Amino acid sequence: MLIATVSHEIRTPLSGIIGFTDLLRESELTEEQRYQVNAILSASKALMDIINQLLEYSKLSAGLELFEEVDFIFFSIIQDVVYLCKTLMLGKEVELKVELDPDIPAELLGDPSKLSQVLLNLLGNSVKFVEKGSIHLNVQCVQKRQEEVVLRFTVADTGIGIPEQDLEHIFTSFRQAKQHTFSKYGGTGLGLNIVKQIIQKLNGDIRVRSRMGEGTTFTFTLPYRLGKPHAIIADTGLTLSPEKIRGMRVLVFEDNEMNQKLIEHRLKSWGCTPHITENAPYGLKLLETKNIDLVLMDLKMPLLNGFEVTQRIRKHSSNSINSIPIIALTADFTAEDK
Repeated sequence: MLIATVSHEIRTPLSGIIGFTDLLRESELTEEQRYQVNAILSASKALMDIINQLLEYSKLSAGLELFEEVDFIFFSIIQDVVYLCKTLMLGKEVELKVELDPDIPAELLGDPSKLSQVLLNLLGNSVKFVEKGSIHLNVQCVQKRQEEVVLRFTVADTGIGIPEQDLEHIFTSFRQAKQHTFSKYGGTGLGLNIVKQIIQKLNGDIRVRSRMGEGTTFTFTLPYRLGKPHAIIADTGLTLSPEKIRGMRVLVFEDNEMNQKLIEHRLKSWGCTPHITENAPYGLKLLETKNIDLVLMDLKMPLLNGFEVTQRIRKHSSNSINSIPIIALTADFTAEDK
């Protein structure tokens, strides 16, 4: 599991590159400089996507990927996925059509994050390969029993299509349709393999059909148990945004010097007063001597990690300190961390 071991070490400096490039893009630049900065940002994000896909693939192949079973609202997941896909379609003459079977229960029991991942991958591929035309997401309830349903998802597009000889290995890892496709659209050749592995582990099945110049259709089925309406927690709307934290005094535990400077710049641009340290005892002392509104906590630090520092804060004798909001801050987040 070399990839999993070094992923944090790769993603930490890469996150810094993306963050500083994003800050640079907000400054006054010439048209040529803005083009170059956007190119750096685009390449960095593409590299991060490759690292994330390699990590996902290695975890799935090794059986280390964890699947959860929680109550969730099906239509909210679809709404979120569609919203994200529409942001990818900006500037394209592409129509996204969505049809949902009214017989689908609103509350289901399963892994909503994996469903989102599969749909975003398939719909994202369609967005990538359709310059002008349409993408159609259709979900049907094909089986409905007392405690279980089977849903059939269809993602169809009017894109460039896949040659017939390539369809047989389209779900094989590190395989792509054609060299010219890779040159124009990029990618690792892992996305569809990851999708297939996830669907199979969820006891589902996926198929594809395509014609060159006419488009591609992916169809997959997934079983779900019926959820309990009272068990679903409503969205409280608690999100971190510049407007909500403007003027706050923020204590940041972070050991990477580049990230320290990045976080300091970002917080100051949001009107916050940052206090940044990698020394846990010093940071705990700051909590006692400064009026702190919020803590950003790096999980992976030497000596005391973020979990241990958080425990010390929560066990503090002062109520004003042990109740301070703490938000995890990390480049590498695993199921164990969650």
